[in-house]
Amino acid sequence: MTTRVCEGLPEARCITGITVETRGVKFTLDSQSHDTVYVNNNPKSLPYTDSMVYVKKVTSLFRLIRGFSFHILYDGAQRIYISLAPYYEGKVSFL
Repeated sequence: MTTRVCEGLPEARCITGITVETRGVKFTLDSQSHDTVYVNNNPKSLPYTDSMVYVKKVTSLFRLIRGFSFHILYDGAQRIYISLAPYYEGKVSFL
């Protein structure tokens, strides 16, 4: 997760992007590029799919990263929803 100082709230941090790494590949969504996912820093148009993940815009606000037994919703602002299968217990680090 990348952050910056929030405008008008110097004590707060605002989310500017998220990165999910699975099987050595990094998938990044940022708050500015609503129709793009960065795969190992290379821009790809949405929807994007490969053998590991599927990334798409699911509403006017949210983008989805779905992989093996997980999915992450990000609104490009302050909301991130993470769902993981029990398989990931003790194997995940974030925030």
